[in-house]
Parts: sequence; structure tokens; C-alpha cells
Amino acid sequence: WINWFCSSREHKYYTEVDESFIEDPFNLIGLNAHIQLYKETLEIILDLEPVDEMYNRVPDLSLLEPSAELLYGLIHQRYILTKQGMFQMYEKYESGHFGKCPRFYCNDCHLLPCGQHDLPKTSQVRLFCPNCMDIYIPPNPRHQAIDGKYIHVLTYND
Repeated sequence: WINWFCSSREHKYYTEVDESFIEDPFNLIGLNAHIQLYKETLEIILDLEPVDEMYNRVPDLSLLEPSAELLYGLIHQRYILTKQGMFQMYEKYESGHFGKCPRFYCNDCHLLPCGQHDLPKTSQVRLFCPNCMDIYIPPNPRHQAIDGKYIHVLTYND
């Protein structure tokens, strides 16, 4: 599921969270309060076989997809603050995966995704240019729907 999710065009700002990070209960403390059917949603993310009793609670597994996206975003936010997560985001930054600054005098400086707020559903992801220190709205509308909290590499306060 993780590979499928991250390889989708609209999720290109995410990095693949290592499954060992997700399997460590310490890294997930408090996330169950934000997700209904937390255990079942986590099973989807980890591609685990669902327990038979799950089918009695959830008639259609596609109903858990929005919860899986939310949970993965919350996990991703924590993961990119680890050494391994920062390294993965740095590799994407170095390769220009997030795009280049539109300003001429920035000489195609690579952009970095950032969130402007710690609270979910407060703002969408933005792109930060470390050269001109400006923030841009992603040019592709499908990336504008990503919650800035999930890509919390950098906090920018006005």
C-alpha cells in the first residue's frame, strides 16, 4: 500500500515511510485518537491480512481509504523528522523532485515542500525556495490538496 500510495502522482511530495518505523508502537502514540477503526486502517497501510472479524465491522474496505491516507500523512509527518526520513527528503530535494523556483535570478534553485501550520486542515502544502526565501503554491492543482501538516519539513511563520 505504501509503495502504491507514494508512487501516485498526487502524492509525490510524500516519501516512503519504512515499515519498521510504522510497526514500532512508540512512533504511533496518540494517532489512534484521530482515526476511526485505527487497527484496521493500520493493517491496510502495512498490507497485513485482515482478521475475519474485521469484515463484520467494515463492509467495504474502500471505506477505509480516506482514513488510511490521513493516518499515513500523520505517520509521514513524524517520519520525516527522523534521520532516515530527512535523508530521503533531502535526496528528493537534491534531485529536483519538488520542482524549481520560478524566479529567474534564483537560477533554477530546487524547491522544498513545507507546511505553514502544525494543525491539520489549516493550510495546504507550499513550496519553499531557500534562495529567495519565498513560498509558492504548487503549480499542479492535485498537489494543492495535500495538507501542509503532513509535509512539515519546514515551518514558515508570516
